[in-house]
Amino acid sequence: MPKVNELLRAEVGAIIQRELEMPKGVIVAITRAKTEPDLKAARLFIRVYPEDHSLGALDYLRKNAGALQRALNHRLAMRFVPAISFSLDKETDETLSPEEEVEKILDSLKTQNEESRVKQ
Repeated sequence: MPKVNELLRAEVGAIIQRELEMPKGVIVAITRAKTEPDLKAARLFIRVYPEDHSLGALDYLRKNAGALQRALNHRLAMRFVPAISFSLDKETDETLSPEEEVEKILDSLKTQNEESRVKQ
């Protein structure tokens, strides 16, 4: 299941980056995915920067979940593509400074971008 979780995280991140228009200055990163054992559903956890835009970004993703799901269904060659839903990631790494946490998110976005380029 970890491979499916990572695949979903990377693919949905790439779709959000390329196909959704987030408000200017808002960065959305998918930090992790949790797929149910039967692969019928998956919850994607997001972090939003700046944090005061978190609820708006979450609402926007939830409203566009159908379009994201369709794009995901076309991109993945899986027998069952899990139905996706979004939640804010409340888990924080207390050992990281705010600067280190932003750097970690930027690295995650860079990885998602590189993975999506390779798959094209």
